[in-house]
Amino acid sequence: FAGGANVGLERAFRQGADYVLFINNDTILDRGMLTELVQTAEERPRAGLLTPKIYYLHDPTLIWAAGAYMAPFPPRVKMIGAGQRDDPRHDVLRRVDYATGCALLIRREMADKVGVFDPIYWPIYHEDYDYCARVNRAGWEIWYVPAARMWHKDSQSQRGSGTKAYNLGKNIVPFYLRHSRLPWLTLTMFVAWVMAREVVKGQPRFAWWYLKGVRAGLARQWRGAAE
Repeated sequence: FAGGANVGLERAFRQGADYVLFINNDTILDRGMLTELVQTAEERPRAGLLTPKIYYLHDPTLIWAAGAYMAPFPPRVKMIGAGQRDDPRHDVLRRVDYATGCALLIRREMADKVGVFDPIYWPIYHEDYDYCARVNRAGWEIWYVPAARMWHKDSQSQRGSGTKAYNLGKNIVPFYLRHSRLPWLTLTMFVAWVMAREVVKGQPRFAWWYLKGVRAGLARQWRGAAE
């Protein structure tokens, strides 16, 4: 996912683009979405990433994400408004900590400094949160633009398989170890929370594959350290 996205980003930048709109292929856009994002970016020169208000496609007034933030406990990136009906609370233009890779307007000037997505998050998941963390660390801003709207089908490619759980587990490891103040503690807390949550939900198969993914992520980390 990250590697493929980077091919498109780098080609667009070579052709002189000032901004690149990165979106998932299972989305439908409001006609004015791009205009709203670019206008906000032009008004805020430190805005490196901008994200729209994202709804579920199957329920067009149900929010999928309105930006995201780092929740303190359990320590995790939490999408704002997820599963809530749209209301005036979500109509406020604001800075956010994170934005989902489902839809990102990327400023060329920022990408020249920060770089592109990291292919270590192979094949998919958490490359967007890693990118946001790097953007924040470099002093750039991430903005949620509610006037920009789109609709998302939500992870149709891996639904119903252990692959999604495995990849989520594997790629959470580098994210926490790179970007947490207490990396091993926060990683352990988050994994324990996910396992407990899935067991309570009656999804032991998800928990099993997620834990296998975490083990694979840790093994990759240890191999890299040894090298």
